[in-house]
Amino acid sequence: MASSAAAGDGIRISRLAKSFAGARAIDDVSIGVAPGAVMALLGPSGRGQTTLPRGIAGLISTDGGSIRVGARPVGATAARVHR
Repeated sequence: MASSAAAGDGIRISRLAKSFAGARAIDDVSIGVAPGAVMALLGPSGRGQTTLPRGIAGLISTDGGSIRVGARPVGATAARVHR
């Protein structure tokens, strides 16, 4: 597991969820990655290893949860916050 990031630093993911056509790709994922840390996503095919970084980059919307890079919300989370 990645090391914890302090509030406002690094990447913080809280209770992230994403489904495709009813199949859950990410379910209640919470992690923190400290600035400068290296992280790897490992697992069987179809378990969210590509979906998670796409959500962090803001390339896909998520169904729930939040993503923050530093103090800034990312992706669909940001759209909900700024409305």
